[in-house]
Amino acid sequence: MGKAYHPECFTCAVCHRPLQGEPFIVDQNNLPHCVADYHRNVVALSLSRLMTLAVSHWMAMFCARSAT
Repeated sequence: MGKAYHPECFTCAVCHRPLQGEPFIVDQNNLPHCVADYHRNVVALSLSRLMTLAVSHWMAMFCARSAT
């Protein structure tokens, strides 16, 4: 992360629970998250984007095959 925090200011970006002495994960925007919020929000969003890409790819393949 490369940042210094006051212990009382080092909190989860979502639930604001103190993270001092707790496991945490830093997201792509360099924000700290408690493990539960990271998995609940960041991973769920990534899976949603992945599903959208998979459906788009399937539609492109299906449309290309049915047009021939």
